[in-house]
Amino acid sequence: MSNSIKLAILGLGTVGTGVINLINDNLNELKRRSGRDIIITEVGTRRQRDDIDANIMQNSDLMAIAASDNVDIVIEVIGGTTLAKDVIMQAIKNGKHVLRQTRLYSLNTVMRFLPSLKKTMYMLLMKQR
Repeated sequence: MSNSIKLAILGLGTVGTGVINLINDNLNELKRRSGRDIIITEVGTRRQRDDIDANIMQNSDLMAIAASDNVDIVIEVIGGTTLAKDVIMQAIKNGKHVLRQTRLYSLNTVMRFLPSLKKTMYMLLMKQR
């Protein structure tokens, strides 16, 4: 098991930039509480940004980030529902934990997630045997 938790933040608007700042400003407390280093390894952005740490990979391909072996937790703050839903599903299928900004999906959308979640949970449980 790695000694770090690797994060990807999808979306670098006001919310995504704020999330990066909050994580960076509270790294010591996050490490104390989790017992592990917290590292932002990738960000999903439409264009390359000079204000992002050079050690963080910038990528406009959100699906590739959701499938990356260099990510444990995907934090989705891109807005909208169509692309966001697709990226979340990709991350879940790849065994990632997903956090998303507070927004309600319709019941129909949630119901569409359930079969993939069940299948993913089954696959994860089988891997641990």
